Amino acid sequence: MYCTQCGNELPNVAQFCSNCGTETVKNTGQESGKTKSSGKKKETQQKRKEIRDVKEKQDRKAPPKIAPLYIFLAIIGIALILVLLHPWHTGQERPQDFKGSSSSLQTIDPQLNNQMVQIADQFMCPCGECKHSLTECDCDRPRGAVEVKSFIIQGLQQGRTPAQVVSAVEMKYGHRRTDV
Repeated sequence: MYCTQCGNELPNVAQFCSNCGTETVKNTGQESGKTKSSGKKKETQQKRKEIRDVKEKQDRKAPPKIAPLYIFLAIIGIALILVLLHPWHTGQERPQDFKGSSSSLQTIDPQLNNQMVQIADQFMCPCGECKHSLTECDCDRPRGAVEVKSFIIQGLQQGRTPAQVVSAVEMKYGHRRTDV
């Protein structure tokens, strides 16, 4: 037996629908002939179909459009993190930006040489093999004193301030002295 209101399947002894509370209609045999019974069945089946269709339409409703909002906020968050972690926002120059002709350390302006010595005095040689300060060392190993001093001179020749050059040397080579 099925509920005539909501189409819920019910046991034959039910007096009310357990889903919607509608009183059940029992076939007591008072109806004349099969036409009334089959007409009622068709009507009940029609109502059940309509109820199922309404439920399916409700189930098919579009989910809330929250996911695109979360995706957008995640992209904005990642972009913000990348910008804040990059040295551009602090005004620091990237060490790779010091490009130009590699000038010989012997043929530089005495004023640039003095600035280079002041900057170099703040660092140890980063070659990894000696333990000298950058001003005392003249090793030409990779990442050695000659390379770092040339890097300092190039930065100064390009008009960078000593503070910018110190920051760039520290970013690229490290080994800043703590005892100064």
